[in-house]
Amino acid sequence: MGPIIITGGAGIVGRHAVAALIAMGHEVHVLTRALSRRQPPETGGAHFHACDLRDHTATDAVLCDIRPEVLVHFAWTTAHGKFWSDPANADWRDASKAMVGAFIRLGGRRVVGAGTCAEYDWRAPALADGLCDEADTPLTPHTPYGAAKHQFHDWLSRQDVESAWGRLFFLYGAGEDPARFVPYVIRSLLGGAPALCASGRAVRDVMDTRDAGRAFALLATGSFRGPLNVASGEGHALADIARLIAARLERPDLVRLGARPDRPDDPPRLVADVARLRGEVGFTPTITLQQGIDDAIAGWRTAIENGED
Repeated sequence: MGPIIITGGAGIVGRHAVAALIAMGHEVHVLTRALSRRQPPETGGAHFHACDLRDHTATDAVLCDIRPEVLVHFAWTTAHGKFWSDPANADWRDASKAMVGAFIRLGGRRVVGAGTCAEYDWRAPALADGLCDEADTPLTPHTPYGAAKHQFHDWLSRQDVESAWGRLFFLYGAGEDPARFVPYVIRSLLGGAPALCASGRAVRDVMDTRDAGRAFALLATGSFRGPLNVASGEGHALADIARLIAARLERPDLVRLGARPDRPDDPPRLVADVARLRGEVGFTPTITLQQGIDDAIAGWRTAIENGED
C-alpha cells in the first residue's frame, strides 16, 4: 500500500491509529496544525507535516507532495464543552470537502472518516431500550457538531472514491481533556477532592481510545465501505464508571452522585450495534473497562507527579 495520511494523527484516537499502521509496516504521514517538539510517543516513526486544513492552498501542496493512497480523517473542532455548538463545525465540514476533493484529483484511492454517534436521532423511541444501528436508526442530528459530520459524510458517500465512515461513540484514554468525565473523576479523587457528578443514570457505550485507533487502522487497510459504528457494544451507567474509579482508588466516599443536575436534553441510553464492526471488519475490542480505567489512573497519577497535569 502507498502512503497513508492521517489528519489529527496526534489526537486521542489518531495517535493509536498511527501506531497500529506503523506496526503493520505502512508509511504514515500526520497532518497537524502545529509541529511540537513533543509528539505523542505512540506516533514514533510517522512523518509530521504542519498544515491547517482550513488553508486550502497549504493542504493541496502537502497532498501533492505526498501523493497518498489512503486518507484517514480525524481532524475537527474538538474543544471540550464547546465543540457541540461551535460555529467552526461548518468551517471544518467545508475544509474536509476541499481536502478530499484535492485527494481524489491526485488519484487517492480510499478515504476513512471519523463520524460520531451524534449523527443519530438521540430522541428516537427505539434508543430507550435498543441499539444505534447503522441501517435502521434515524439520522437526525440535534447539534451543529452532529449535523456538520453528517453533512460531510453524505457528501463523501456521493464522491467517486472508496470510503468508510466510522461513527465513534464515547471515548476515554491518554491525551484527553482533563475536564472530561473519566479524567475529572480520576483527578479529583487522586487529589482528595470530591467528584461532583450528575445522577449518573445515563447509559453510555464507552471505548478505550487504543481500541478505537486500532479499529480505524483496520478500516484504513481494509475494504469495508459505508457507515460503521466504532464502539464496544456494551452499555455502562456513568454512575457505575465513577464507582469503578472510586473502588480502584479506594475513595468511594468522594464520589458525589446527584451533586449536579442532569442535563435535560441528555438521552438516557446511547449504545452501539457493533455487528458490522465484528462481522465485516473483524474487530473486537481487547481492552476491558477495568483495564482501561486502571491504565488511565496510572497515566494521570504519573502526569500529576511530573507536574504535567
